[in-house]
Amino acid sequence: MKQKMNPPDLPISVTQVLKDLEAKGYSADLNKCLITEKDPNFICEMSEFQIDKSYRFEGVSDPADEAIIYAVSSDKHRLKGYLLDGYGIYSDPKVEALAKKMKKVKSPK
Repeated sequence: MKQKMNPPDLPISVTQVLKDLEAKGYSADLNKCLITEKDPNFICEMSEFQIDKSYRFEGVSDPADEAIIYAVSSDKHRLKGYLLDGYGIYSDPKVEALAKKMKKVKSPK
């Protein structure tokens, strides 16, 4: 039986996707700076950001390995970054709320 191989340019891990995103300019860790709109230091509206692409990882044997990365940008703030979240009991409700408030960009097929 032949083993299915991943194409060489296909990101295969969370770490690899983060490296690839950083190479494309998505370097800001938005988990650290966009915690809540009620923060007195918060100066951005989530509607000013858009999700350019999302990457979903499913743990083969461990649910703790399940994650999603959102590649996020804002033309107004000239900012590109990412949001990283888990699934199920490992998900962060704050990250999920932020992602829901952002505009979604349909990626070309």
